[in-house]
Amino acid sequence: MQKCPGIYCGRMLLNEHNYSDCGVCPTGFRSVSSLPNAEHLFTSECVKCSLSLQLYDWFYLLFMALILLVFEWYLIDYSLKRRNLPLEVLSVHLSALFEVVVSSLITVLVTSETKSIFEIKHCGVYRLSDWYTLFFNPSPDFKTTLRCTQESVYPLYSMIFLFYLLSLLLLITVRPFVILKISHKNATKTIYLTMYVIPALAVIHAIFCGLICK
Repeated sequence: MQKCPGIYCGRMLLNEHNYSDCGVCPTGFRSVSSLPNAEHLFTSECVKCSLSLQLYDWFYLLFMALILLVFEWYLIDYSLKRRNLPLEVLSVHLSALFEVVVSSLITVLVTSETKSIFEIKHCGVYRLSDWYTLFFNPSPDFKTTLRCTQESVYPLYSMIFLFYLLSLLLLITVRPFVILKISHKNATKTIYLTMYVIPALAVIHAIFCGLICK
C-alpha cells in the first residue's frame, strides 16, 4: 500500500486486502501518518481513535463551558443593573447555570461511545496543525488539491460547537419562561445579548481553538 501525500490523508480498510484511495479519514479516525514518530511508517491507514480523555482535556472542556457561563452572568447583571441580588435576578442566574450544565451533560452523553459518560474516546492532540487540517491539504502534482480536511482532534473541536448549539436552544426555550416572572423592563435583553455572544464565542473557538487548548 503506497503512502498517501500529506500527513492527514489516509486510506480506509475495505476488506482483508484492499484499501480505499487516499482521502479524508471518517469522523473518529485519523491517519497513522499524523501520529508522533510516524516518519518511518510506509502506510497511511486510517485508524480508529481509542485514547481516553485526560484530565487536561476535561479542564479544557470545562474552561470553554465556564467562559459562556461567566459571560451570561455578566450580561444578566449588566441588563438588570441591580446592586443587590433579589430573588428574581437570582432566578435568571440559576436559569443560565441550568442551561450550561444541561448542555454540557447532553454534549458529553452524545459524544460518549460507551455506557459511561466519562469514557469518551478521542484522537489525541500532538501538534498545533492538528486543529487546522484545512490548511494542510496536499497538492501532489501542484495542480489539484487532495481534500483531507478532518477533525484530527476528535471530539475536542466538535464538542464545543455542539455545546454552543444546545446552549442556544435551551436559551430560547427555557429562559423566556423565567423572564415572564420578572418585572424589569430590560429582562429580555439577557436573551438577546446572549444570542450575540454564543455565535461570537463559536467563531473565536473556530479560529483560536488550537491556541486556547495549547
